Amino acid sequence: MIFTKRAKRIGLLFSTAELDYTLDPQYISDFPDIKSGDEVFSDGYRAYQSPARDTIEQEYAHHL
Repeated sequence: MIFTKRAKRIGLLFSTAELDYTLDPQYISDFPDIKSGDEVFSDGYRAYQSPARDTIEQEYAHHL
């Protein structure tokens, strides 16, 4: 694991968050990072399937 990714994950251990929305497990997928040479690309936002993302976006769009 590269240093910046490890540092981010360690930082998350010391942060807090409240549960706001529970996703149905059928909409959750885990995609591996894309690796090219020494570079690692990760897109956490699109790590779940579109129907779940659309539901969350529609429900919380009025907060913007």
